[in-house]
Amino acid sequence: MSDTDSPASSQQSGAPKPGVNKRAAIGCLSVLLGVPLIFGIGWWFSQNQAERAQEQAAQEAFAPALEELTSQEVSPYDVDKTVRVLHGLDLAMESQEDLETHLAYLARQDYRGVSPDVLAARAELLGVLQELYGSQTELEEQQAMWTFSSKLLLSTLSIVQVGGEASMTSAGANFSVDREQAQAVLAKLEEEQAAERALQGDIRDLKTELFNALVDYSEVYYTHLEEWDRLCTLRDRAYLAANAGDWASAELAAKAAMEMAPHETEAHLLYALAIVEGSGGLERADEVEAMLLNYIDAHPERSAPAFVILGQLHHDQGRSDQARLDFQQAATYYPRQAEALTDMLDPYKMRSYLRATPEGGFVLGRYKDTMLGSGSFSPNLRQAHILFEQNDPAWKKAVLDHFYRRRSQGQWDYLMSDLQFCTDLFGERFREIYPNDSYLDLVVTSPLMGDGIKLAVANRSERTLHNASLVMCLRFPDMHPDDYEAVPAGDTQQAVMSKDSTDFGTLEGEFTVGNRVYSAQDAYEHRAILVSNEGVMWVDTQPFKLAEAAEFREQRAEKLAQEEESEWTEQVRTRAVEDLQTKSSMTIEPAMGDDDLHFRLPEALSIGRPSFQLKYGNEYLRPEQNELQNGMIDLVFAAVDNLVDGEHPPLELLVDTNFGRVKLAWVETPAGWVFGGVELE
Repeated sequence: MSDTDSPASSQQSGAPKPGVNKRAAIGCLSVLLGVPLIFGIGWWFSQNQAERAQEQAAQEAFAPALEELTSQEVSPYDVDKTVRVLHGLDLAMESQEDLETHLAYLARQDYRGVSPDVLAARAELLGVLQELYGSQTELEEQQAMWTFSSKLLLSTLSIVQVGGEASMTSAGANFSVDREQAQAVLAKLEEEQAAERALQGDIRDLKTELFNALVDYSEVYYTHLEEWDRLCTLRDRAYLAANAGDWASAELAAKAAMEMAPHETEAHLLYALAIVEGSGGLERADEVEAMLLNYIDAHPERSAPAFVILGQLHHDQGRSDQARLDFQQAATYYPRQAEALTDMLDPYKMRSYLRATPEGGFVLGRYKDTMLGSGSFSPNLRQAHILFEQNDPAWKKAVLDHFYRRRSQGQWDYLMSDLQFCTDLFGERFREIYPNDSYLDLVVTSPLMGDGIKLAVANRSERTLHNASLVMCLRFPDMHPDDYEAVPAGDTQQAVMSKDSTDFGTLEGEFTVGNRVYSAQDAYEHRAILVSNEGVMWVDTQPFKLAEAAEFREQRAEKLAQEEESEWTEQVRTRAVEDLQTKSSMTIEPAMGDDDLHFRLPEALSIGRPSFQLKYGNEYLRPEQNELQNGMIDLVFAAVDNLVDGEHPPLELLVDTNFGRVKLAWVETPAGWVFGGVELE
């Protein structure tokens, strides 16, 4: 038997060899340990790659904004531009839903003229945000980071200690950030973030750096806000003086503002205006002209107001052709420059307290006039007044051109003030442009559903108005009596048809006045201004017209006690009385029971915005029909009495107009009713 065939050999061959189990166990263990290790290494490598990729993405995303903030040349800054940018950046952060959108916004801004410390503080803040953003690989975490940081910034900016008085008449307020309150805000936001289980580690590591950057930025913010407040105090003083016609004081206040902020623009315009309107305009003409030309060269995108002042200067010098060109340029530039002049990020929007007082309203009104080309800064109205003084009928077209331009700018603020300015400038003759405005009625009703108001204009005249825009003037509770909200109503209508009602749609939406939000139905007074090819006029409801007529009688009596009537008003009244004497008629329209009365009066009376009452015995009746027809005023009083049989008291038609009350009498005789003449009360 060979060794190979021995039992021993057979037994050995069937048993495990020494070391095999050990090697197998090690191999299995290696496999068991190696698989997760390989996956772990792979996950680590993959995660590391994701983080590096996110860091790279963060650098690329932040680079354009950081470059814009850090690449600006150091130069003298404009405090208005600085505050405008500060205000705009914060509004953008509040309204934009993600970081990418905000970064794109930052990269598009024009930072020329912005204070370097503002740019540096903002860049420092962005640097911290970039580090945070670069560590977030999940979209959910990135969004959480943006929500956290934007809330923290806006909350920190709102925590401010104010020393002094922040008002337009104060010497300026002192602002600082309350660090303790800011720390409390940070802790609260951290709790909210922890509840969402996002950003915990990163915020914990970077919170001190982020907090310090935010507080530093806030301190810079309020330093410039304080500076701007002091500047506003001086400019407000200049505006108030200008409104009072005290041009010497306006000049001094504007000059002080210029010395404080040599690169601002408002005070420079005020200074030039004060000299032109004051006593030294002609003597200092060269100085003012050079100043305005420098302004136009430095601010071509905001040059329209300067051309208005320059035009007035040239007019005062007798350079009428040059003045006309200046006004034409200003009228051309205002629509083109509307966006720059009426910047939606205008820091004046931060001064809501101005609307609370008449004085504040003067300041805001003067500022708006400058930016909108309205009121005294309207090149069209300036030119119209020159033509008016020359007795050139073209003044009417120049007035209409002003309102067409306002419409093309899409800006209706202070439209009511525009109308008042026209009345002050042209007196009662302003109504010559469209004398039949009292035959247009504003109709306000509630819709079947919703919180808006339905609007229509009823035209009782014989003239169709073309290319008509309706602008509502709404007054809400808690508003100052002289304040209002100007809101365009619906689309411009091709025509407001004669003897018809034109629908201007439903006015909806919310209106923020001060700290309160209203709907259109909350307005306690509805008035409207209609801008058309034929004229610009008030359009009021019938109840308002009746109340206005009574109020006007009292105001007119008070005015006449203090000053004489204009020659034009006297001429209109005389002509109206003469026409009423010769062209008035009354007919009885028999009916079953009480008869109707039909009066026909000369249409020329309509320029006086007449309202009518019929006095019959002790009764005062309003007309059921009052419209213009065939060149006459048609009045119908329904069911007055049986006026044919029996004896009756006299009939007295009372006509309240802008030039006084007129009484027309009819008396009963054996031959019937006869005209008893006209009496002016």
